[in-house]
Amino acid sequence: MGKISNRIIKLFEKEFSKIVVDIEDIKKSKAKALKNIDEIKSIESLVKETGSLDQAIYYNLQNLVSVIIDDLIMLKPMNSFYKFLLKVTDLYQPGYPPHSPITGSYFNLWTTFDVSFGDDNETLGTCIYDLSDRIHIGEIQKQALNNLCKSRMGVYEVLNSKGLKFDLKELVSNKEYSVKVNSGYVGQSGDLILLRIVPPIYESIFLSMTTPYQLEGYTKTDWLEYFSRQNINNNELGFENRLHNHFKFEKEKMYWSEFIFYGYLQHRSDVVYLAGLPDKVMTQPHHDKFNDTIRYRAALSKVQPLLKVPPFPTSPAEI
Repeated sequence: MGKISNRIIKLFEKEFSKIVVDIEDIKKSKAKALKNIDEIKSIESLVKETGSLDQAIYYNLQNLVSVIIDDLIMLKPMNSFYKFLLKVTDLYQPGYPPHSPITGSYFNLWTTFDVSFGDDNETLGTCIYDLSDRIHIGEIQKQALNNLCKSRMGVYEVLNSKGLKFDLKELVSNKEYSVKVNSGYVGQSGDLILLRIVPPIYESIFLSMTTPYQLEGYTKTDWLEYFSRQNINNNELGFENRLHNHFKFEKEKMYWSEFIFYGYLQHRSDVVYLAGLPDKVMTQPHHDKFNDTIRYRAALSKVQPLLKVPPFPTSPAEI
């Protein structure tokens, strides 16, 4: 348990130990809590919508976490989280392209489970997990919460696909996963995607938790060279830990979100296309230092036939 979680627990215990209680405050808090809980879809109703028990559990848990965060973020120990959340919400205006390339699914999971503070790399997710017994989160929901706390983004190569089921291979680690991609994404063998996946609870297949970001303009070799520049090579001791931390606990908290923001190329309802590399801003189409026009045009020419929208401008300057 980290220092921030410990401070929050002490606040809880202090409040519950008070002898004098304002009845009106209790009534207001109870009414608000009941309203928020009522807005959370049950696992049963989500199973009917999704046809998947695991998917229903994760969605239910995410809804519950969002309700808890609304109150938790206002506590004094969470001040740094709160200021950062305000800053990035205002900066990125998350949603979906063309409004913003920072999708709601990416943003919510990033700010809840990846953005860390303090000496113990605590996130909003780990703080809620440490409080789970005190706020009566069920065991199955707790398992899903733990999986999300440990999850991260990754770059995967599409090996093959059938319907919503994809066989993916993560770059560098070379681990293979069977994944259900819920956005309806239609990819092809050899495509590279930036994605967050979580392990199954009852079923036999991993689940995608974000809309896929398909990476264009740079090859698998280019990306392996990128990881090598970050000192992440699969023939070196400790590379898996470095790979995990590179996606989850970068010193620059906005490292990957900045890449997504400036690397935006195009989109469909099931996928967002990105161009460029995270450590070379001159390759990112919307960065003011962009100068990689040849690869940009090549990426665009590949993507345009796949779109069901009017053609995109031929250069960033025309946007």
